[in-house]
Amino acid sequence: MFFKTLILYLSLIFIQNSKCENPSIHGTIDEIAKYYGYQTQNITVKTEDSFNLIVIRVMCKDKCTKSSSNKQPMVFWPGLLLNARFYVVNGKDSMANYRGSKYSNNTNLIYTDAKYWDFGFGVLAKNDIRQVTKTIFGLTNKKLISLGHSSTTNALVAYATLFPQEVAENHKGFILYGVTNVTHFLGLRFLDTSFSKYCQYENYFSTCETTIKYYLGENNHIDEKVSYPRFYGEGTEPLPTSILVNLYQIIQNKGVFQDLDYGTLGNLKHYNKINAPIFYLKAIKDIRIDILCTNDDEFTCTDAKTTYNNLSVKKNLHIFTK
Repeated sequence: MFFKTLILYLSLIFIQNSKCENPSIHGTIDEIAKYYGYQTQNITVKTEDSFNLIVIRVMCKDKCTKSSSNKQPMVFWPGLLLNARFYVVNGKDSMANYRGSKYSNNTNLIYTDAKYWDFGFGVLAKNDIRQVTKTIFGLTNKKLISLGHSSTTNALVAYATLFPQEVAENHKGFILYGVTNVTHFLGLRFLDTSFSKYCQYENYFSTCETTIKYYLGENNHIDEKVSYPRFYGEGTEPLPTSILVNLYQIIQNKGVFQDLDYGTLGNLKHYNKINAPIFYLKAIKDIRIDILCTNDDEFTCTDAKTTYNNLSVKKNLHIFTK
């Protein structure tokens, strides 16, 4: 029953209703939830590297009762180029926001600082996802179910490979929708090794912008007004080109998750070792992972099957057709 309800809910999210004239779709998460009769609670989570992330808890409908707080906690992580508002624009649980979205800021940095945009899947795993999970688990004292969408599934899996025992203690399982690793962002297959190594460095910003425009379209561009390149796509939020570098590295390694490679000296500075960390799916243990995919142009099931086949935990692959 749980997964049937979840599948119905996800379907409602992804169906675009162009005829809808509901004014609440242009509001904030809190305003949209209120329009549909739900109460919300905003929680600020601070990471170890001083990012403040807003987690929006969508609570009971109409009046809250004591039993309302005893329900299964579930955390929704939006895909890249999106924020948590993505989950409520068509109707409805906690929704987290990672760094770089309008629902985050940094105590010591501003958005034009290079370090503000210096993050890939590994940073999201070690900081944002881990700290949000700890906070919600501490507040509810219940094991969570975390749902990741699109590229953010990589960050969730990276978190599980880095801290398998911790994840087993605070999670019932993961739900991954639209897994992105090998075939998604197909244009990146044609990018050469120089993109993987240098796109995050200032001397190569113009080259990166030209390359991205060529392969991914003129609507996608890099903001060169900041000291670190931000990539803009069709979503509502920018993301650093480091994420594109991460995706290219994943393609190079046939689905194995790898942290950003800054070169020998850079890796020593960032990771205290010569090589960037690699996230092995076999390291995940003692949780259940359900993977949802649809055979359409956006999310083929090839990536989902690749991830599924490399997992050694309790798992299920759900394939849906439209």
